[in-house]
Amino acid sequence: MPGRIPEDAPSLVLVRYLNLGGALVVITATETGTRSLVTWSCTGCLAQSHQGSNLDARREAANSHAATCRALPPKSAA
Repeated sequence: MPGRIPEDAPSLVLVRYLNLGGALVVITATETGTRSLVTWSCTGCLAQSHQGSNLDARREAANSHAATCRALPPKSAA
C-alpha cells in the first residue's frame, strides 16, 4: 500500500506538546526511502493523524488537539 510506513523504518520525534491532562502529543517523521512521512499521536487518548508530508499541517493539528484534549498520560510501571 503506498504511503504505508514499514515497521522497521527509522523515526524521529520532531515536536512534543503537553495536553491539558498532562499527556504528550508527539509529532514524528519516518523515513520511507525518498521522503519523510509526518504524523502525530496523543499518548493520552491515543488519537493519531493520517500520514502526510506537510509538517506545518501536522503541527497545527497536533497543537489544536493538545489544546483541547484532557486525557491523562498512561500509567507508568512502577
